[in-house]
Amino acid sequence: MSFYAIHPNRYNFVNMLLQVQFETYIKYRSKSVKTKKICEKQAFIKEHMKNIKLKAIDKFNLVY
Repeated sequence: MSFYAIHPNRYNFVNMLLQVQFETYIKYRSKSVKTKKICEKQAFIKEHMKNIKLKAIDKFNLVY
């Protein structure tokens, strides 16, 4: 019995829905467009990592 039958098998139907969900999730998560919020977070982390390497701040001050 195929998916396109009048009454498809429930297992096949659920399996197809899960496959569509996985594909949609992968496409959504792999967008190359960065939002402003993500860019701000990345800049914040990069700046603090640089300050830790230069010993301008320590890890305690970063967390506190």
